[in-house]
Amino acid sequence: TGVPMSRLQRERTQPSGFDAVWCGLHWSREELYRRIDERTRHMVEEGWIDEVRRLLETMPASRQVMESTLGYREIVSMLDGSLDPAELAETIARRTRNYAKRQMTWFRANKRITWISCERTSTAAELAHKIRDVYVGQ
Repeated sequence: TGVPMSRLQRERTQPSGFDAVWCGLHWSREELYRRIDERTRHMVEEGWIDEVRRLLETMPASRQVMESTLGYREIVSMLDGSLDPAELAETIARRTRNYAKRQMTWFRANKRITWISCERTSTAAELAHKIRDVYVGQ
C-alpha cells in the first residue's frame, strides 16, 4: 500500500478482535551470536550460494531484491567478485548479529512483550510450554 505499518496502526478504528499475547524469546548475547554464526555456516554449507546463483540465472529481476536482503546481498557481492569467498560466512554472520542487536533495541521498547528466558539447551517444546503459561496466566 505504500503506507507505513505504524500509520495504519494509529489510524485503526476498531479493535482487532484477537486475544493476542506478545512473547519474546530472550537468549544471552553470547548464545544468540553463537546460534547466528552456526546457522549462517550451515546455510552456506547446505547450498545457499547455489540457490542465489540459480535465482540470478533464472530470474535476473530478483537481483534488486537480493541486493537489499541480508545474506543474499553478500552472496551476490561474492559472485560478482567484490567479496572474498573466504570472508562470506563471517561477513553475513557479523551483519546478522548487528541486525539482531538493532531488533532487540527496538523490541525492548515494547512494554507489551513478555520476555521468556532461553537457555542453550531449551527445546522447542519447553519454550512452547513457557509461552502457553504466559497465555494462561494473563
